[in-house]
Amino acid sequence: MQTHSLPDLGTQVLYIADAYCGWCWGFAPHLAELEAVWHHRLPFRVISGGLFVGERSAPLKAYPHIPEANENITKVTGAQFGRDYQALLVEGTFRLDSFDAARGLAGLRTQAPERGLHLLHCMQQAFYLEGQSLSAPDTYRRIAEAEGLDADRAADYLVNDEGRQAAEADFQLARSLGANTYPTLVLLKDGKARRLPATGTSLSAFNSALDSLL
Repeated sequence: MQTHSLPDLGTQVLYIADAYCGWCWGFAPHLAELEAVWHHRLPFRVISGGLFVGERSAPLKAYPHIPEANENITKVTGAQFGRDYQALLVEGTFRLDSFDAARGLAGLRTQAPERGLHLLHCMQQAFYLEGQSLSAPDTYRRIAEAEGLDADRAADYLVNDEGRQAAEADFQLARSLGANTYPTLVLLKDGKARRLPATGTSLSAFNSALDSLL
């Protein structure tokens, strides 16, 4: 497992993900299971990695491998992709913008940090099941209202400086940890980050790996 030194952020499991990452969508139920087992011993935190930013922020049709990748995700994880999302995939002009998604996640997460993983899953449900844009303020208003959060505050993170700074801080932390594929799980402990197994790993294997590091 890789080890990276960084400022001491306390002991926690850090999930580095992207709301537009199909493998993160497939990993979500397994991750929820892991968090349910371990949350009494250490917190789980989520940040955005920034998969589709800069030149990579492009329409779906610029990524012709996605349909085949989705089939593999379903085979490996059982994840389903909704009809409205499939329509976006066929039409092809929907733009993937992970910067907006990172801002949106920050707007939700700042109000309920202990529910960060769940809130990311809500965003991914909105996209992968309902075909909703993660660049649209109304998407975050709906999630916030359903979760008992301030809807306007969540939506404002798409345009205010707080949202921009939070997204950039997420990306910087992900880069400092060497995370360039998603999902990535790391244990932060004693100022070091130790990579944990993720997709395709059994709960028993994850438990063993985390126990050995703690």
